[in-house]
Amino acid sequence: MPANSFALALDKEEIFIKTYVRWTREEFGFIDTLLAENASDLRVARAIVAHHKAYLIFRRSLRQLSVQNDVVRAARAQSRLNQIAYVKSLSPNVRRDDASIATMLLQTERLADALAEGEFRDMGLSKKSGEEALARLVHDLRAPE
Repeated sequence: MPANSFALALDKEEIFIKTYVRWTREEFGFIDTLLAENASDLRVARAIVAHHKAYLIFRRSLRQLSVQNDVVRAARAQSRLNQIAYVKSLSPNVRRDDASIATMLLQTERLADALAEGEFRDMGLSKKSGEEALARLVHDLRAPE
């Protein structure tokens, strides 16, 4: 690969990761706002889905690149560790271990992506039932165990 092609590939990778960091900060930001307003779990869940939907192409690319690119995979792992720390900061008295929080976050992420992508509709299932399931996950992440 010519040197300038390698530099271009690194630049694209760096831009993608910076976009991912910005996306995550945006998500934390609106969640903080909603929590400060004491928004319902369902409202928070719907906001998460809307955020995923606003970034559909990016989210698809993230899922694919996380499998194919070690640097993106590492950035995603770090982002998820940051999400665990964020959840812990919301409820300092939470007694869940990191693996339990990670499990709930992964479920939240996948369900939000499925709702944003219209997978419930594709299966002839109620979007509302998916939103309610996501709201239960949000509730569990917000509430001490």
